[in-house]
Amino acid sequence: MRELVFSGVVHPERAQVSISQSTQYLCDPQGNDIGTLIIEISVSQITAHLITSKEEIGLFTWRNSLQPRIEVLVDSFGFLVGCGYEIEIIKAYDVKAKKDHIYGVSIDTLPTCKSNDEVKERFAIISSLFKDVEGGLFQRCLADLRKAIRNPYDSSLHCFRAIESIRQIYCHRNSLDPEKKRAKSWSILREDLDIGEKVINDNIQKFAKIIRHGGMAPFTEEERTRMLNTTWDIVNKYIDKYGTK
Repeated sequence: MRELVFSGVVHPERAQVSISQSTQYLCDPQGNDIGTLIIEISVSQITAHLITSKEEIGLFTWRNSLQPRIEVLVDSFGFLVGCGYEIEIIKAYDVKAKKDHIYGVSIDTLPTCKSNDEVKERFAIISSLFKDVEGGLFQRCLADLRKAIRNPYDSSLHCFRAIESIRQIYCHRNSLDPEKKRAKSWSILREDLDIGEKVINDNIQKFAKIIRHGGMAPFTEEERTRMLNTTWDIVNKYIDKYGTK
């Protein structure tokens, strides 16, 4: 058996949220036992103790899977008191290996700037896109990219919505009705940015579609990495084509 202890915080921390201990018995979609998860929140400090037989599942995949089980407790409490809270899982401790893992806020595989000068240049190019209606839509795109990083369980939803914001730009630019001309606007986006339809469907949309309609579509950390990289590639292509120095 494997024992993992996850630590985190409820934001805003000053709210001092406390929720009594909750024990959850985890099963896979076929009903097979996965393990036991014990969650307790004291003064906005989260502790989640997992005992599982699944030795092969990585710490990032566990984080993605367990976060919604903690969020539902906080969301239930928030609903009852009329407040909006967010949670962050910060650390995982492997009891047997006696090792800590600190979760960062960056995704190592993403194409990032390599120097301060590159950041300044790229920032200026992105800022040139913040104008008129199209600029407002691009701001929505960037906001969803932030959420895709910060909310692992809903990454597919935010990645797809970020690309949808760019699709809306093409609708505005070509005077297309966003709903009646969805297929045409997607076609224009893919052709203009040289993106294959299968790339978006296989790496992002197939996960996002279910979540957008209120369902659940779990994915591994490897699948999440592919969806994030695919989204960043599309957004960077748009920036390269329409941003100015």
